[in-house]
Amino acid sequence: MGGEIAVDYSLGRCEVALWSRTPSSLERVAHRAHDLLGTLEGLGIADPDRVAQAQVKLSFTADLGQACQGAALVVECVPEDFDVKVEVLRRVGALAPAAVVASNTSSLGISDLGIASALGGQFLGTHYWNPPTLMPLVEVVVGRETDKRVVAAVLALLRDIGKEPAIVPDIPGFVWNRLQFALLREAARLVQEEGVPATVIDLIVRRGLGRRWAILGPFETVELGGVNTFVTVARRLFAELQAADVDPEVLRWIVDQPPAVARPELIRRRDEGLAAALRAEAMEESHWNQ
Repeated sequence: MGGEIAVDYSLGRCEVALWSRTPSSLERVAHRAHDLLGTLEGLGIADPDRVAQAQVKLSFTADLGQACQGAALVVECVPEDFDVKVEVLRRVGALAPAAVVASNTSSLGISDLGIASALGGQFLGTHYWNPPTLMPLVEVVVGRETDKRVVAAVLALLRDIGKEPAIVPDIPGFVWNRLQFALLREAARLVQEEGVPATVIDLIVRRGLGRRWAILGPFETVELGGVNTFVTVARRLFAELQAADVDPEVLRWIVDQPPAVARPELIRRRDEGLAAALRAEAMEESHWNQ
């Protein structure tokens, strides 16, 4: 994620120093970042001139002090371990005391991280979605101590590099993962208890829910479909859904089954599909702006 987020900012014409803790991991992420720029050019997301400019704006270092020197924003993307994150965040706070610091955590509390790291009002969460270069949405998580001016500055920067930020509460899982895992829990329950094939669930979400939700959100769907109808159905289903008790380990059993599509094919389908959606959105916006 760190390398892809760095590429995203470099494509947004920001000077970016990408830090990794070891030379070997730094070499891997540098290769990945340069390969990704080529992939984005091939997908029609970035033209050759923009890719060339981004290449120049990216630098790589195993020295955290060098990476933090003169930084206005530091985005932390170390593994999802509270103590590891706090250790890195404290170092960043000492090396770049004037910088805004953002964590890309997907599950740890922003207020808890900020207090433990002693970063005060300069700290908040920016939760990107994989792959960041093809997913415009970023959850901006405001901690109890986060300065409102910091929030405004980060929102402006994210919009400037082409992202679509959404302020969400500092609650476990924020919003996207709350929704994602609620669906995943019910999907796992359907496989485990009702014998629905995982491939059927993937098909229904991709070709049904996913296709419609790309255009209408869940509450817009209720509005269009009729609130009385949805209330009637909800009376039958809400209690059962909320009472679902599913062991998370069932996901390992489901996913460990022989996959219907090889992983490289999944990545290709995901990236090409997301790129096509971005190109279509850009064309639609251009049409309405004429």
